[in-house]
Amino acid sequence: MKPPSKKNDFTGSKIVAAARSKFVADASHELKQPMNALNLCLDALKELDTSPSVANYLDKIGRCAAAINDTLATLLATLSPDTILKAAPGPLETATLNSLARVGNTADRPKPTDIVIALIDDEQLVLDAMRPLLENWKYTVVTAANGRQAWDKLMCRERPPDIIICDYSLAHGECGINVIGLLRNAFQRRIPAFLVTGVNRKDYLDRISNSGLALIPKPLNVDELKSALAQSISQNHVQ
Repeated sequence: MKPPSKKNDFTGSKIVAAARSKFVADASHELKQPMNALNLCLDALKELDTSPSVANYLDKIGRCAAAINDTLATLLATLSPDTILKAAPGPLETATLNSLARVGNTADRPKPTDIVIALIDDEQLVLDAMRPLLENWKYTVVTAANGRQAWDKLMCRERPPDIIICDYSLAHGECGINVIGLLRNAFQRRIPAFLVTGVNRKDYLDRISNSGLALIPKPLNVDELKSALAQSISQNHVQ
């Protein structure tokens, strides 16, 4: 019996590496979704109830959630050499966060109640957590689980959305880049848009970078989200 050739060993290694990369990406998405929703719910509660006793418990829960986030990021970074979000920021994330940092205190400006945000995510838990947070910032929010639902809801309104926030990986293989393109074409307008993802694979991030769309990584940092929206309003003169 002939020993395995080096060529076969190399092919086998590539298959194992590809399978590992897919597993880590899938696990990253499934683990970060509930953490993302938890963080959003905590931030919404902090803004709705400021009593000292409640704030104390929320602070403790928030620190526990932050510890889990850090552990999760470290674990995923250890498992995957392609992990570049949170564990080791790459050029795309660095550019995104630097642009948000330049906004400064504009995130604290009052928001007009007629700014409409289209929020698209196939996880109802995320929609339920994020909607009250955005509404507390005085935005009007239209939620949808996919591109078709977003199309149906938005076309019934008298105006296009001012901003789109869309998850990159939607159900049944639907891609957020395509959904944003669909809505922009429907309204014949380059609507400011953000892609949200917790997937750490380099090929995903390359596609997002090539699309020219802004990226907000999961789990969402509420201050970064607030700044990103303020920057979009300022740059696009949304009234």
